[in-house]
Amino acid sequence: MTSNSLKFLEKFREVKNLEIIESQSEVKRLSKDFYNYSPILTERLDTCIADVVVRPSDHNAVKKVAKICWEFSIPLTLRGSGTGNYGQAVPLFKGVVMQMSYLNKLEEFDPDTGFVKVQSGCVMGDLKKQLEKYGRELRLLPSTWKTATIGGFIAGGSGGIGSIRWGFLRDPGNLIGLEAVTMNEKPDLLKFDAEESEPLNHAYGTNGIITSLLLATDIKRKWYSIVIDCIEFEKTIEILKTLTSAAIDLKLGAILEEEIVD
Repeated sequence: MTSNSLKFLEKFREVKNLEIIESQSEVKRLSKDFYNYSPILTERLDTCIADVVVRPSDHNAVKKVAKICWEFSIPLTLRGSGTGNYGQAVPLFKGVVMQMSYLNKLEEFDPDTGFVKVQSGCVMGDLKKQLEKYGRELRLLPSTWKTATIGGFIAGGSGGIGSIRWGFLRDPGNLIGLEAVTMNEKPDLLKFDAEESEPLNHAYGTNGIITSLLLATDIKRKWYSIVIDCIEFEKTIEILKTLTSAAIDLKLGAILEEEIVD
């Protein structure tokens, strides 16, 4: 490590409610996502490893990390569960990876509106179980919902399971608001309504450190999977179009090859 790295590490050790991870194997693991699906990204990103990983457990620790990184001009990369596969959570220029998994609480639930306020590091599979206690469910889910964090989904996702009914994450009514820490000389925790949140939605944490989200939910339903076997591709499209315009609730509609279904 450089002398500059040692200086900012000393500063980190003074921060309360902040875990510092220096083990090379852990730092390497937490510097990667699933970009290895791509041979092009593998060649470009395999050597991109952070100097250190930190895990804050409250807003104040997040602000302190942002302030230290600003003071020392240290690159800061945000990470949830690292389930993306385009290198979104990879530190291109070393520096610090801030993993948000300790900010994982469901803070509030409004039974009148169905809105839920949840910290950004909450795993969506865990949030799903907590919402079931209130008879609710998330409107939209990525295919990686069992392990992905809700903050990572908003910052890096676009839609998924549920989009056939609720559209994309950026469509009105899905994200009601969020809280984020600024990245500047004096980091502050700011609150944004639905319209103000739009620039941070699907921005990969590049314009603010998302710490909590206010999301719309849906009534919990018991969903069933049905597979319709079609020989002709045109007939498959026709059936799916009929289903999407019918008066039935759909969570997902997909055309898949036989091998995938099997």
